[in-house]
Amino acid sequence: MRKSRFSEDQIIAILKESEAGVETGELCRRRGIAKECFYRWKSKFGGKAAVATGGGEPAVEAHRGGTGGGHSSVEGGSRNKVVSPQARREAVLVMQVEVDLSQRRACGLMELYRATCRYQKRRSEDQLLRVRLRELAEKRPQFGYRRLQVPLEREGWQVNHKRVYRLYVEEKLSLRHKRGRKRGTVRQPLSAAVAVNQV
Repeated sequence: MRKSRFSEDQIIAILKESEAGVETGELCRRRGIAKECFYRWKSKFGGKAAVATGGGEPAVEAHRGGTGGGHSSVEGGSRNKVVSPQARREAVLVMQVEVDLSQRRACGLMELYRATCRYQKRRSEDQLLRVRLRELAEKRPQFGYRRLQVPLEREGWQVNHKRVYRLYVEEKLSLRHKRGRKRGTVRQPLSAAVAVNQV
């Protein structure tokens, strides 16, 4: 990840200017930052801007022991991370409906490309293929997904190995890895040495 050109103290100073009443657009123009960047800073350093950064703990450690920073508490509760694209899409939709934000701003705050937000699945349902794959796997239990792809292609299915593998795993058809059998060896006691250096 690229390092920010602003230090933490500078970011907190910018946020304090905003709290003092300077308009966000004007502040961003003057400092040469994007609004999305400003709002990201606000969500990350918002509580730190209110606390004076003079003495005491450093700004990074100011939230320790509090309800933020992933700590759970009675009033705050623990917040789950929004990581997957699907979860981010849902978060953008919630922001659009409840907070009345535009899609552009909501995607900027969630750090999600708008094309990703608008993406619609085009994959057809694989029910017939799933059924046939399961039948073949029951008929040939020793075959893995790569060898099951060959009869599917012979039957006229348009599938590649990635699709077959995805369905194979979702249907839990994976082969169990057989461990090598330990061969029992009969242990015999060593004979006593009769001469020097006798093996």
